Amino acid sequence: MEDMRREFGLEPEAISHRHDNMPPKRPAKIPIWGDVGTMLPEKTKKQYDDGFSGSSERKSSLPSHDAADAAITGSDRFEKIPHETAANHWTLQPKRSQVPSTSHKLNNPSSTAPNPRRRNQDLPPPRLGQSQDDIDVARRPGRWDNDHEENLRLEMEALRRELREANGRAAQAERVVEQLQRQASINDAARRNENSATVEGLAAQIRTLRAELDDAHSHIFSLQPFRKDFTPKEIGQDYDDLVYGVAEWIGKLADPIVEDPEKINAVVALARKRPADVAKLRRYLDHHIELINGCIFPETDIDILIAIVMRFLQDNVFQPQLFGCMSTAVQALGFIEHSMQNYVEPKRDTYALRSWRAEAMNAMICSPEYKHARDARIHDLTEELASIFKVLRKDRDWNKICRSCQALIVKPAVELQEKFFISTHHYYLELEPMMAATSRNELATIPDFYTRLTEVACENILQNRKPFDLAKMEPKPTKEQLYKNLTNVSTIVPGLTLRMIGKGDALVEPKRVRKQQMLVAWGNQDKRDRFTANTDRTLMNRLYYISRDRPDRESEGIWSQFRHLQWG
Repeated sequence: MEDMRREFGLEPEAISHRHDNMPPKRPAKIPIWGDVGTMLPEKTKKQYDDGFSGSSERKSSLPSHDAADAAITGSDRFEKIPHETAANHWTLQPKRSQVPSTSHKLNNPSSTAPNPRRRNQDLPPPRLGQSQDDIDVARRPGRWDNDHEENLRLEMEALRRELREANGRAAQAERVVEQLQRQASINDAARRNENSATVEGLAAQIRTLRAELDDAHSHIFSLQPFRKDFTPKEIGQDYDDLVYGVAEWIGKLADPIVEDPEKINAVVALARKRPADVAKLRRYLDHHIELINGCIFPETDIDILIAIVMRFLQDNVFQPQLFGCMSTAVQALGFIEHSMQNYVEPKRDTYALRSWRAEAMNAMICSPEYKHARDARIHDLTEELASIFKVLRKDRDWNKICRSCQALIVKPAVELQEKFFISTHHYYLELEPMMAATSRNELATIPDFYTRLTEVACENILQNRKPFDLAKMEPKPTKEQLYKNLTNVSTIVPGLTLRMIGKGDALVEPKRVRKQQMLVAWGNQDKRDRFTANTDRTLMNRLYYISRDRPDRESEGIWSQFRHLQWG
């Protein structure tokens, strides 16, 4: 307080009074800075001192906040600052300008000049009681700014040199990369040229080998003729079409008769007047006793007629002989084939012999002589087949019946047989009888019938021709149930079998292309009795027994003539 009296010439109370009533008088121009070095922390002090020793760091040109406040308020702390020291700090002018070494700044990035923006950051923020003049004084530029700008300029030049050197190195690297790429492209082109030459040589070699292979094929085919063979699927489809054509022709011929009892009586009456018209029909029934067994069951007339047609085709068309004069040629061909297979050295394998035979048969079938004999044979077969059913024509046009028979039955059958001839593999119709006559002239089912049910296609007449498939029945019937409840009615359509010829002399098991079609009666005795109760004799039954029928026998009952035939 004594110091305050001495410096300001006022008592404290007067000062307080004047401060309350009017603004204080500006103090005299005396040094107000204290020893900044003693006020700063150690870290800040070190940076402050380094700024004047050649480093890039700048000392703070402003006093601390405590020193400024002390100067304004007149505290004791302010008086401890020596006047000489304050004067020196007021000027902030070093005695000797020291420009930092450029090499030192380039080699030591941490010693670079501070960012000019940091000068204001080093200054303490203005506080209450600090005037704008004091701040302007603190920011007054000096000689240090010029040195700092020179340092920045030198540093920028050094950075530009480094940038130019980096750009030069980058350009050189790009040139090296381009050179390497050109060299790689040249090497790739050279390799491609070498590979292309190799590829062209291989392509020429392939063309040469392919031409030689074509010549070899032509030579082989000239020695062993080649033709298009038929697949089992194609042959099976042709056989299905033939069976469908037979059923269609029989349906048009017999359906109007068997569905009308009066027409049946009319046909029977006509047959009695013309026994010759029914003689062929009876002979076929006598030759195939299974058909006689089928006549005793109701609703089997159409099936029996279809069976007669299929048996006629099997006996007259599907045979290993050609028509006309070609029969002798076929015999000669068979003799040559047998000799080649057994006596020629080196021996030919079976496949080669069959291919040679099929080509020879194809040549004979295409000859004009065979075509004339074929047309004549088709005409004769048509008349012979139609004459079997002459008793059913009634008042219809006979020529029209014959033409439809030829178009739907005879001609397709002949064409199918020709395909059998020119095929490398063996195709043939196979009819396995499932019934035989006993010593007492009775019909009985053979034992193999029950064990071969999976090899035939059966239809149950007791269930409206529903397929009878033993493999799909659940539960499967026992052998005793089959013997008791299953009855063989008749075989309708023969099966189509294929025996393939393997490469070399390999033997291949026969394959069934189409199964044999049969009629069976599956059911207990009550079902069979209800099925046959109150039914008239079938048309085929009456035609077969027409010469044996007597008025006294007709009164005996419907099935009296079959009293020796039994179910099962």
